[in-house]
Amino acid sequence: MDSYKNLDIEKIIEGLDGQVFESTGKHLSKAEIAIIKGAWNGQDYQEIAANSGYNMHYLRTAVGPNLWTMLSEVIGDGVQIKKATVKNVLLEIVKKDYLNKNDSLIGKTKIYGELPKINLFYGREKEINYLKNQIKLFKHHCVYLFGSAGTGKTFVAAKIVEELLLEEPNSYDCVIWKSINYGSSLEDVLDEIIKVLNLKIENKSREFKLGLILDQLKIYRCLLILDGLEGLAQIEVFEKKIECGNLFRRLIEEQHQSCIIVTSQLPLDQIAYTATTLLPAYVQIQGLEENAAMQILRKKDLKGEKECKKLIKIYRANPSLLELVANRINKFFGGDISKFLDYKTTLISENILKMLNQQFGENGLLNDIQKQILLCLAEHTSEELPPLKFSDVINIIRGKNNCEISISNMMDAIEVLEQRCLIEINQKSAKDEVSYSLEPAIRKYILVDPLSLIYKNFNSSNNKLNGLKASNHIQE
Repeated sequence: MDSYKNLDIEKIIEGLDGQVFESTGKHLSKAEIAIIKGAWNGQDYQEIAANSGYNMHYLRTAVGPNLWTMLSEVIGDGVQIKKATVKNVLLEIVKKDYLNKNDSLIGKTKIYGELPKINLFYGREKEINYLKNQIKLFKHHCVYLFGSAGTGKTFVAAKIVEELLLEEPNSYDCVIWKSINYGSSLEDVLDEIIKVLNLKIENKSREFKLGLILDQLKIYRCLLILDGLEGLAQIEVFEKKIECGNLFRRLIEEQHQSCIIVTSQLPLDQIAYTATTLLPAYVQIQGLEENAAMQILRKKDLKGEKECKKLIKIYRANPSLLELVANRINKFFGGDISKFLDYKTTLISENILKMLNQQFGENGLLNDIQKQILLCLAEHTSEELPPLKFSDVINIIRGKNNCEISISNMMDAIEVLEQRCLIEINQKSAKDEVSYSLEPAIRKYILVDPLSLIYKNFNSSNNKLNGLKASNHIQE
């Protein structure tokens, strides 16, 4: 079954003709249009000739080769277009136009809020297909994407919206995209959704507002995207976690025909207390697969497979970090990766800085023992040094504090750090003791302590460490 059968090929060709004219000064000929339509419908040249009245040999040898060469230059984006691939290329253009212009190219879905512009997108097919199946086949009311900053959760969510709208035109009445700022309250989020839906209410309780929104999700089929749920996180305020938990319980348990897509840097149970057995469909968004990461670097004209792979390893295939480091290498080193690597510096992107500031801040998301663990790993591991065994972490922290440390508290703290993707786990087999390390960007942040959030807080803490100083192996 063709998921794109409802697309208007005439309108697509009209848009393509405009691009061709803008680039070449000429419009598509009737023969060229016939070939494009035939390729879209999966026809061979004989079928195209029979349907169009043109000679098959003329279409195959005189028109086709020049058409594919011209289209490769106009819309190929560095890729050679052929008859077998032109449909996929046109579909990508359709997707970008639909989300960027929000026109009626496919269906009449109303879009509220500012959807992110997807200019380039690499990989993530497995995650996207899994989540689409959860929404379409298993009718999940809520899907939850979480992972470290910069891994592309927002763009994955946007891509899912894009695919759903293309594959099921007119099946959704509206898309509501709500980006959540750090420090927002649940009340703020509900008020903004109500405002978007143009519902007129004043001085009503939170439960009333939530009920009103749920009524809309029952009446209309909506895609509601809550992007950046970590903005609501108040880890130590249990009442706030209960409030968020009640929100998700009702969104998941109550019967409606809509779907909520959530992105967050934190697992749901660290933001909301969810006493429900009907949990969302979860996906953890991690670094890209190597092939997708290589595409980013090649797009930036970086060369040398060995050097590119080294960059991918250092920056853990995090797309935002790879974009940053590629741009800096081009700007300062003329694209020479080896020269950049000689300086052994580690770059940190703005979104990762923001995430770590939120974690380590005075009213941040990390407790004292979690900070001690991270500092211990920063000072005693590196790319050259082996990971630290769990027992060694305990002994080092005990030595610095000159007191006993609760092992159960250490285990709880380690598990939270694992879930937030702040530490890396190393275990060759289930019978080996687990070891831990840090990715270079996080290690540098801790040791450099750019905003004096780490050592200052330890020095003023009731459980302060004795004589904490960054070790001499800090790399710029």
